[in-house]
Amino acid sequence: MHRPAVLLAVAGLSLSFVLATTHASAAAEPRGPRMPDFSSWSNGADGYAEALRRGEEQRKPVLVYFYTDWCGYCRQFEQQLLSEPELDGYLDSIVTVRVNPEAGPDEAAVARRYGVQSFPSLFVHSGESPVVSQVDRVRIVDRRPVLMTPAQFIDVIKTAGAR
Repeated sequence: MHRPAVLLAVAGLSLSFVLATTHASAAAEPRGPRMPDFSSWSNGADGYAEALRRGEEQRKPVLVYFYTDWCGYCRQFEQQLLSEPELDGYLDSIVTVRVNPEAGPDEAAVARRYGVQSFPSLFVHSGESPVVSQVDRVRIVDRRPVLMTPAQFIDVIKTAGAR
């Protein structure tokens, strides 16, 4: 074999090895936490006002989610419950809004209106009446809080939204 042909063969094998090991290591790497798709959610104080208007017009429940960027329980709620496809599909059928009270004075005023003192805080405006219900994301099992399943959380929202 000529020297250039040998070099090309070695280079080809090296490239194949690099591609194979890169693919294998990428497949073996653990995925990051799942994140919900908030693209259809309204956001902030302006989004809150719009969500309430849409909920009233469409006679749909409105889920109001108060969170902060530093809140570990908010991240857990988002990664382990809100990112579940079953819940995501249901939430598309109601009106949803996220409000970070630390984003500005208008957002802080919305949180004060609800008496928010901890995060995450969740409220559902009924699609049938002016009733507003605070809902939780956990249930108590053996005296310990456990994050609800998507089906349990959907039932809680449906119950609150039908009042």
